[in-house]
Amino acid sequence: MKCWICGEEATTGEHLLKAASLRALFTTVSQTRPIFYNSERKRNKRLQSIDSKYLKSKSLCARCNSSRTQAADRAFDILMSYLEGLPSKVLAQSSVRMNRLFPYCTRAQSVQLHLYFVKLFGCLVREGEVPIDLGDFSAAICSGKPHPDIYVAIGAMDRAIAGGSGTAGLSDMHCDFYKDGKPAFVAWFMHMGDVCIQVMLAAAGEHRDGLINSWHPSRNKRLLLREFPKE
Repeated sequence: MKCWICGEEATTGEHLLKAASLRALFTTVSQTRPIFYNSERKRNKRLQSIDSKYLKSKSLCARCNSSRTQAADRAFDILMSYLEGLPSKVLAQSSVRMNRLFPYCTRAQSVQLHLYFVKLFGCLVREGEVPIDLGDFSAAICSGKPHPDIYVAIGAMDRAIAGGSGTAGLSDMHCDFYKDGKPAFVAWFMHMGDVCIQVMLAAAGEHRDGLINSWHPSRNKRLLLREFPKE
């Protein structure tokens, strides 16, 4: 398999759920303290390490998975460290200015945070063999500029839907395509404990409910935290 960012051989596994966030949530994962993985193909798969292959997508080369996207990974870790310290009520109805989250180089750090979601989006597209051209995703990461059509919404999700505060996961990717095969709107969720994140691709001119109060680094200097629907 080729790295979808640069075209070199894909030799490394990218965590689909960030390793640092998994460690913060589960503390220790071992033979005596396993976690359980569920998907359409696997039910209650016992995992004894956060480095399990079931938690990774092998779709990037070593450079793209390290030096090229390291700043994006760090920006996401900063975001999660902040969100994990918030009570669920605050997650549901609050906001945070980007210059509070990133006191130094706010604009550059905000773009890197955005590019983390671009990277994860691309890995999920490749992993799921979703018919979406990743050229614009690759161009955004290689240029260090935001993808114009990727938006993010962050907040709290009903625990009954998410599976409880001691769980983490990714949803399926829900896609609407135009007749020519190009994506009109694509959305998926990730949750880590009480934190829920919705990532969306919306073509120009699309107006979807999920985009209301969503964040894009070129349009917003504040993250508006929301409570996601119970259904």
